Amino acid sequence: MKVDKEIPFEKLALFGCAVITGVGAVVNTAKIRLGHTVAVVGLGGVGLSALIGAVTAGAGEIIAIDINDNKLEQVIELGATHTFNSNDCNVVGKIREVTGGGLVYTFETAGIVPAMELAYAITKRGGTTVTTGLP
Repeated sequence: MKVDKEIPFEKLALFGCAVITGVGAVVNTAKIRLGHTVAVVGLGGVGLSALIGAVTAGAGEIIAIDINDNKLEQVIELGATHTFNSNDCNVVGKIREVTGGGLVYTFETAGIVPAMELAYAITKRGGTTVTTGLP
């Protein structure tokens, strides 16, 4: 595919990796549909793209989780319905309370062990945790 040389490389790299990976995890891997409740752990380029993919797919509730409070404030504008800071020592309990025991679909997009552990901890039994990176 030819790319317009006027488009900055930084923007092309983001679209070529983060958007395809994040949206693809939501739409193609998990096949999120209208009304599903999902969580996204890690709000970098891939995580933000997963969140946007969940909004586009019609997810009913979208829980955004990160260690950075500034990111958590911004994702409400993108469509997140709940936000949690993963540094909170009670984050798993709080998420389970909000979701009635855990999530059916959780996306881990940070590619680090603590994020993966959190993603698995908030996914209810029989649910699906989709990881997009390797630690």
